[in-house]
Amino acid sequence: MTVAPRPAIKHDDLAAQRAIVEEIRALPFTGARAILPRIRRPRQARPAPLPLLFASLPEQRRPPRPWEQPLATEAALSPTPWALTPEELAEVEALVIGRYKGDADTRTSCMRWDAWIADGRSPTSEILQLPGVIASGHIDVLETRLGWAAKVSYATTKKCLAHGRPIRPDFDEEGLFFWETREAAVQYAAYRAWSSVQDYQERPDRVRRAWARFASEMQEFLARCGIDATRPPAPGLKRIVMPRERERELGRLAEAEKAAAKAAARVEPDDGVPGETRLGRHLIRIGAIEPPSPLALKRRRLKEERAAAARAAPIEDEEPVPAPAVEPAPGLALTMDMGRLSKAHWSDRTDPADRFEVACPPFHLHDKDAVDPVDEFLGQVVGIEPARTLLFRRRVTGGIFGREVGTRYVLLRFWDDKQGQVWHQAVEGEDDRAVHQAIETTVARYWGSMAA
Repeated sequence: MTVAPRPAIKHDDLAAQRAIVEEIRALPFTGARAILPRIRRPRQARPAPLPLLFASLPEQRRPPRPWEQPLATEAALSPTPWALTPEELAEVEALVIGRYKGDADTRTSCMRWDAWIADGRSPTSEILQLPGVIASGHIDVLETRLGWAAKVSYATTKKCLAHGRPIRPDFDEEGLFFWETREAAVQYAAYRAWSSVQDYQERPDRVRRAWARFASEMQEFLARCGIDATRPPAPGLKRIVMPRERERELGRLAEAEKAAAKAAARVEPDDGVPGETRLGRHLIRIGAIEPPSPLALKRRRLKEERAAAARAAPIEDEEPVPAPAVEPAPGLALTMDMGRLSKAHWSDRTDPADRFEVACPPFHLHDKDAVDPVDEFLGQVVGIEPARTLLFRRRVTGGIFGREVGTRYVLLRFWDDKQGQVWHQAVEGEDDRAVHQAIETTVARYWGSMAA
């Protein structure tokens, strides 16, 4: 049995609602659920919009924070480029050109630059610590051939800000430059590290506020250590070794030379015989030309045989060609810089605390209970492409060589060796030629093992 629905009643019709209740109470109890009418309520009107307060007042903005100010805070004339000797200018240009070329050229030019600019000196390190403060600072500074350079870092257990490299020039819109004084180099590195917090302005508010607090803590910490990180040093202390325009010009020339070398490597020589070049093979494949006939192939073979016989025949009435003179061994260039982490072999990477670094030296002989290497580390040999090559001097007698104290040897780890095996070879002699001879012997042994 289908029960018709009751008509809807208004929400304020109390008499109709009371009549429905009395009607339901008079019905006999059957256990079935009673059907009640739908209550119809009026739709509420939209609330009026709130008045706009202070609409006529001008927009107010907070003043910019110190690290949001532009880097050039002093309106001063640009300093003139530093007067360089021809040798110094050639080294700077080689560094710039190598950076614009491929990975191999960049690595070689950087290693050569590091060995030349340091002139045998090592950076001076200083750790900044204050009583009752967990954070610490680190300063690496070096007086190079062309001026002072520094690296300043400030770190806590969770964050770190740093800038600079003690063996590389800084750069800005004026060009590459060093500094005349140690204080100027340290202050500039600290200023760039402190102002780098503006890179986080596009992050969420929580991250931006956290880095703003960290920058304030860094400013206060360095101020207590006597370093003003809120402003750069005077522009007159710069030693510009290469203007920006010259750097861009060298970059364009290096990129054009690199593109030309790639284009020349892709061109296949054309000897005039159909089917022997890439274009000829393509034309034969699509049916544009016919493949060479047996007669054409026979003529080509006879031509090559006559050319080979002419080359093998002795030349009469002509003086013999003198043997090429033996070139002296190249000079030995060493560096203490182990390079960047992304360019290092995976076995050369260490994890000192919370970040990966390139070990220096990355591989050597160790005592079981000592941290320092058993032997004296003389440096990394510059210009060895197949492998990273380190030069050592024996401090104790015995070991893997059984040599006496003072004997030099080289350790090589090849870039294409996935296992990271270290190859060693003793140096027979004290001159640079002996070191190169030991390296050539080790490379020959490695390639011989790969061929076997």
